[in-house]
Amino acid sequence: MTRGPLSRRAVLRGLGASLALPMMQAMVPAARASTSAPLRTLVFFVPSGMRPANFWPTVAGDLTSSPVLAPLAPWASTVTVLRGTANRIAAEDNGEPHATCTTGLLSNQLSSTTVLNGPILGHQTFDQLLATEIGSATRLRSLALGSEAGRTACPARDCIYSRFVSWNADGSPVTKDVSPANVYQRLVGGDLQDAVAAARAKARRTSVLDRIGADAQRLSAALGAEDRARLDQYLTSVQEVERQLAFAGACDADASGIESLLVDGAGLSQTEHIQLMLDLIVLTLQCDDTRIITYMLGNGGSNRTLPELGLTRSHHEAGHFPDDPDAAADTLAYERWEAEQLAYLLGRMAATPDGNGSLLDHTQILFLGGLSEPSTHYPIDLPVVIAGGAGGRHVGQGLVTLPSERPIADLYLNLMAHHGIERSTFGAEGTGPIAGLFG
Repeated sequence: MTRGPLSRRAVLRGLGASLALPMMQAMVPAARASTSAPLRTLVFFVPSGMRPANFWPTVAGDLTSSPVLAPLAPWASTVTVLRGTANRIAAEDNGEPHATCTTGLLSNQLSSTTVLNGPILGHQTFDQLLATEIGSATRLRSLALGSEAGRTACPARDCIYSRFVSWNADGSPVTKDVSPANVYQRLVGGDLQDAVAAARAKARRTSVLDRIGADAQRLSAALGAEDRARLDQYLTSVQEVERQLAFAGACDADASGIESLLVDGAGLSQTEHIQLMLDLIVLTLQCDDTRIITYMLGNGGSNRTLPELGLTRSHHEAGHFPDDPDAAADTLAYERWEAEQLAYLLGRMAATPDGNGSLLDHTQILFLGGLSEPSTHYPIDLPVVIAGGAGGRHVGQGLVTLPSERPIADLYLNLMAHHGIERSTFGAEGTGPIAGLFG
């Protein structure tokens, strides 16, 4: 056993590398050994709406009665499907609907997406308010990630607004990282932008674990059995991510092109890229590098296809034709696939030890989109799933239908209150937390 409490900010170090540690019992004094891990918040954005007939369960307590949400059934005890929220303020903007329903989703504010001149301006989103209030407790105040590039130089203004769901207090978008290699590099330290160094490291096949191995062995010898098992599980997860990254940027050529391969995630299918990003989210939260993450599965109105599933038209395009049987089948396939990615994340988090439970126990996950029926583009009856134990505050309730419509901002007030941020209003429409959802 360690002689005294291990610092929560302790890291493993080696030649040119460092690796943060997951939460361990050795990090709290014996008198507080059962203390829960910190609460994390993860927003998981889906881009093109959800057809109501596909999404909402027909039996309130049975997730398998939803063609889309059936993959979440193994984690039903931690899943609530919330029906009856809206972001009506977005409908007041006459701009491109995917832009307005994306940029104003987490702020519940109206952004002038149709203004042709002047700066790009959004409004502070609730995740960034959380980052301002609690972000100083971790190395990174927050993290914005995605699996489709978000650019600040677009041909049309509306494409800028559709590519960012997280916005700073000054109205600027929070730039999201879509590169697994960048995220991994941020996690372990070092400068990915040094392409030559990256190429040399790849040529040597130098694992971070190789470089911090001696320090890890010393720490393992000083830990109790439970912490040793937790450390081993964590290092195994890091090793698996390294293995996947090796395939993502498989290239033994000279330094030119290595950086772009890493940044673009070359060699990965979309599903593989997404699940690698989700693995990195799990590692980042496990390390307590940040407690606030926003993840965009795709940009608002994304025109990506899924060739690995045989889907040659985009979710966006297919959703425009609800009366076409082939398009309707494609729409359902995309929507279920999106839920499968959430199911993958829940499984990974449930299998990750954290404090006196799992990472899933200590995280509140908000899975949502900015519009409901894809063909109407209207931000009413939003598709919303709440998952995770939220540090003992949330137990899955299956389908919960609110007695009357509530602004989506009211749900954000619930989530912020769990972090100790008590507010009675938020955004343009929020009037107070929703009662009965959380303990």
